[in-house]
Amino acid sequence: MRIPLSDCDLICSGFRLSVAGRPSLEVDGDLLWAIERRSLQPLEVSIEEQADGVLVTPLPVERQGAFMPQQVVFWRNEPVLIRHLPGVDDIDGALAWWLRQYGFAQIPAEAVEVVRHVWGSRLSLDRSRLRMTPGGAEHFLFPDGAASIYLGYLTLDWDALVFEARAGAD
Repeated sequence: MRIPLSDCDLICSGFRLSVAGRPSLEVDGDLLWAIERRSLQPLEVSIEEQADGVLVTPLPVERQGAFMPQQVVFWRNEPVLIRHLPGVDDIDGALAWWLRQYGFAQIPAEAVEVVRHVWGSRLSLDRSRLRMTPGGAEHFLFPDGAASIYLGYLTLDWDALVFEARAGAD
């Protein structure tokens, strides 16, 4: 999947959703194990290009082919606008932008995770540690040589991401 942004294309295999395992009703121990064990499964979405990014909307849970509706742990179906953030050049800038968006005064350190990847850095904010529902994380990407990207709650295979400069981008 190639997602065009203002100065680069984000290339990924698709979006993922954390779901519970498929329970087996044969033995109680199997059922408990299946409920506790989560996995990342492909998330079916619609994608619509916008002037300031790409609008990604999950299809209804009943139309997801990779998992059953009862496996969903946190379901979010609102659209996410993947976009470059003008004037956000670093993690501190992304945190300030997020605080303005949600009206928080501060973000506790335990809600912040920064991970380095081959392509750059990822900032994740854990909504459950901020006592926000639904839980999960929101992500900002800082690809080397490209502007920062807000990805919202969408999850990807982080290590497999590729960013390619767009023709005509500075």
